[in-house]
Amino acid sequence: MKTKNKTHHLQGRWTVSLDQCDPEVGENVEKEMAKVLQEEIDWEVMIEVMIEIGWTKVNIDWPNQMSAVDAHKVKEWCRANLQGHYKGRNKIWLFEQEKDAILFVLRWS
Repeated sequence: MKTKNKTHHLQGRWTVSLDQCDPEVGENVEKEMAKVLQEEIDWEVMIEVMIEIGWTKVNIDWPNQMSAVDAHKVKEWCRANLQGHYKGRNKIWLFEQEKDAILFVLRWS
């Protein structure tokens, strides 16, 4: 279940024409895009660090964008059923304890 592959998969597709926008709006869009990109980079780095210190990585094949209700259900289930620490974002979840990763896979995959 553990992987030691070091890969970097960052995807982003943005097409924004700011030529006809108010300069302040353009700056706000650029700042927001930079923030999103930085969060993705931080997450990718955190994944590698957590795996290196022994956490288990799980990829779940669910829809690209979960609804807020579905995401809340997953988080509530984790709080109620897992013993160790965990972190999840989109389809990638990290678990401090391997048994928690197994329970998560059995429930959500």
